[in-house]
Amino acid sequence: MKNLKRMLAFAMALATALTLLVIPASAADTSSSLKKFRAVWVSTIYNLDYPSKTGLSVSQLKKEADSILDNCKSMGMTAVILQVRPNGDALYNSSIYPWSQYLSGSQGTAPADGFDPLEYWVEGAHARGLELHAWINPYRVTRSGSADYNSLSSKNPAVQHPDWVVKYSDGNYYMNPGLPEVRKLVVDGAVEIVRNYDVDGIHMDDYFYPGTGFADTDTYAKYGQGFSSIDDWRRENVNLLVKELDAAIHAVDPSVSFGISPFGIWANKTGNTASSMPNGSDTAGNQSYFSHYADTRKWVKEGWIDYICPQIYWEIGHDTADYETLAKWWANTVKGTDVELYIGMADYKAGNSSSSSPWYGISAIENQIALNETIPEITGEVHFRYQFLLTVPGLQKFYTDTYTASSKPEPEPDPEPSKPDSNIKTQYTSKDATGQWIQYQNGNWVFKKASDGKLAERWLKIDNTWYYFEPTTGVMATGWKWDGSYWYYLRPWGGMQTGWYLEGNTWYYLASWGGMARNCWVLVGGKWYYFYDNGSMAANTVTPDGYRVDSSGAWIQ
Repeated sequence: MKNLKRMLAFAMALATALTLLVIPASAADTSSSLKKFRAVWVSTIYNLDYPSKTGLSVSQLKKEADSILDNCKSMGMTAVILQVRPNGDALYNSSIYPWSQYLSGSQGTAPADGFDPLEYWVEGAHARGLELHAWINPYRVTRSGSADYNSLSSKNPAVQHPDWVVKYSDGNYYMNPGLPEVRKLVVDGAVEIVRNYDVDGIHMDDYFYPGTGFADTDTYAKYGQGFSSIDDWRRENVNLLVKELDAAIHAVDPSVSFGISPFGIWANKTGNTASSMPNGSDTAGNQSYFSHYADTRKWVKEGWIDYICPQIYWEIGHDTADYETLAKWWANTVKGTDVELYIGMADYKAGNSSSSSPWYGISAIENQIALNETIPEITGEVHFRYQFLLTVPGLQKFYTDTYTASSKPEPEPDPEPSKPDSNIKTQYTSKDATGQWIQYQNGNWVFKKASDGKLAERWLKIDNTWYYFEPTTGVMATGWKWDGSYWYYLRPWGGMQTGWYLEGNTWYYLASWGGMARNCWVLVGGKWYYFYDNGSMAANTVTPDGYRVDSSGAWIQ
């Protein structure tokens, strides 16, 4: 049943993901298909993405989860990566880790009425045709130093086994990766999730050793026999964890994906004697191999992971860590293996207010995704993180257009039509069974309603999306449309646009019901924007009512 549900969910996602990429004019053209894995990281630490604050009721926790999942689905994402173990805690019912403090405000306190957030998220994701990957941090115990440590639940493994814990120079506490008991703890925690929840993946990010100054010399003296240096021993400790997780997870459920999202640079090709790696990338940045003791290239070559998602958080053309250089290096690394390559995208950098910044607006992200489409080994993208997709002007709209825009999918035609029409190019039934989409040889689309057999005219909601059909002819409209009362924008595939819309160098804003904002202020993502009578957003000027807005259009308070 578990695999059947996952197959059905994948089929639903695939049926809605026959998409057309929107590529900026500055990027190279490509006819390749869109990446199959499009995911969003949802952070729970510090209540960054979910829940919005501690102490929410069960109904509020459900409502926020539904909103995030709905938005991810509407943007064309195929997966959500939910942080279920931000520190040594859990957003699920665990016999190993205490309930997370980010739910109730106090670690160890369970949600009311037996509510299990992870169970709800898994069911909600699958109902929408999305995958749900459980994101765990293997070693981290605290993020706010002693204040966090002193508030740990008595059920936290760090409290029960203080000899497993090391305090690092940043003031935070970490489980000691050199201890076999710690390795077993992490593996057991992942296995518990796979056994008890219908997750599609177990996901780890780049929190391995926090740095080179880790106080583990006593552990090295006990377990480091046979290693020429403490550095090699530390790397092997992480290698063993990855290898054991791979075996344990797939022993329970071979269909579950095991993926890791490391720092974007494995190692630099050249550098000082201690850090020169002939197989490294032509970069000059920090290196996961040396700084975090994460031999990510080895994990790929050994096949210990199902996917790798390097966090390439630099723009194309960066001086020391060029995005294109790294994307192609990783593509070459996975070539010939069965490990999928998804790129971790720095959405959080987009929307910089300075026009001189490479992250001004969203062009850096647009160009990176366009580049990804030209590299066949890149089979997906993961965006960091959810709130930035909503608050950076243009991102949500861009992903909606990029990941969901379509010239209408063309499934198999109905078998043996009784009266073939030579003018019809293709036709098929809408998912909600309200009628038939028909495309004529001239490219025009119409919709024949099942209720009365007539062609749709004016507004009609089909498959939960609004379309406009011209009166009399019934032809589906695209582009700007005045319906006698308001301006609307219909995307190239006909669906009504909402939210931000960029045309040329001009931003517009369409309300949730589709109408264009005109002669008014609009509150978006906690910031106020002004729109002129023609709908264009005011920027770097004084508005007609005397208020100054910056280059991004936001009111300067």
